[in-house]
This record gives sequence, structure tokens and C-alpha cells, in this order.
Amino acid sequence: MAGSVLLISAVLRETPEFWRNAGGFPVLLREVVSVVFYPGMVMFAIGVLSSTWIVLRWRQNSALPVGVWIAGAIQWLLLLVVIAVFAWNNLHNLLTGASLHQHSR
Repeated sequence: MAGSVLLISAVLRETPEFWRNAGGFPVLLREVVSVVFYPGMVMFAIGVLSSTWIVLRWRQNSALPVGVWIAGAIQWLLLLVVIAVFAWNNLHNLLTGASLHQHSR
């Protein structure tokens, strides 16, 4: 659930209309995304790494159900997609010579 909210926040952060009145987004939502995104990303990454470590430790003692592996894969997928969305605009700006955090769309 946290990964899905973080993914939506990452997409909103990289949408230029989100930061302008043209998008029709509430100001409170903009403030929440602005303040909560980085701490949320760090907490989610710590959660994914911790749960992976716990699963790998338990695996040494017994076999785990397939659902545990699927849940772990989904967590890692969400984390990697959030990082990709987050980094894509800045990488594009870096390669084209534009300033960082500039939305060219």
C-alpha cells in the first residue's frame, strides 16, 4: 500500500500541471506530496530492505510459501519504478543541459 501511494506521489511530482493551478490539484495535496515524498521514500526503502533481509534469514531454516516471494518481488518492483520515475526527469535534464528539477513538458 505504501509503495502504491509513493508511486502516485512520484508521478505527481514529475507532472508540471501538478505544481501549477492549471492541473486543478488542491494546494493541500501539493504540500503533502512536497513534504512527505522524501521521508516516505526513505522509509519505504528501509522497509523493503528489512523485509528482504528477514525473508532471506527465514529461508535458511525452512521453505517459504510462494506468496512471500511474490510480495517481495512486488515491493522491489514498486521501489525500482519509484526511483526510475523520480530520476527520469533529472537525468533527462542533465543530458540535455537544462537545470535540474525543470519540467520540460
